[in-house]
Amino acid sequence: MKRLLLTICLTFFACRVGLAETTDEAKWRWIWVQPDYRKEWTTYQGDANLAISGSKFDVTLSVTSGPVQPSIHLVGTLSQGKAAATGTLYATDSATEKFSGEVWRALPDVFPPGNGRDSDLIVLRSGPTFIGLYRQVTQSTPAR
Repeated sequence: MKRLLLTICLTFFACRVGLAETTDEAKWRWIWVQPDYRKEWTTYQGDANLAISGSKFDVTLSVTSGPVQPSIHLVGTLSQGKAAATGTLYATDSATEKFSGEVWRALPDVFPPGNGRDSDLIVLRSGPTFIGLYRQVTQSTPAR
């Protein structure tokens, strides 16, 4: 199972860099993968309004369709290619969860056809749970 997550990460990510503050038009998408009680993987995904200010970020990931509609609020930091966050699940009695991971920019030269667009990626893990946030940006968007 760890190999599966590692393969997913390596497929999407080429190099680590910082991210520009999210004041531009780029829309963030997210995927949330976790094991469930049936010994299978449950996957959620959607759009995100990720706020980045300096080295801090804040986002709520909400599932709005399906029989189960979990939401998680993440508050964290991005620094020197590393990401760390605390996640709080809404409508549960679960404790907060600590996530760690990386920040990446996949370049179009590596993953054609880029058409002049890069992808900013934030990858977070906590045990077997994986959260990926990604957006396409123009090459003129500065990386930090």
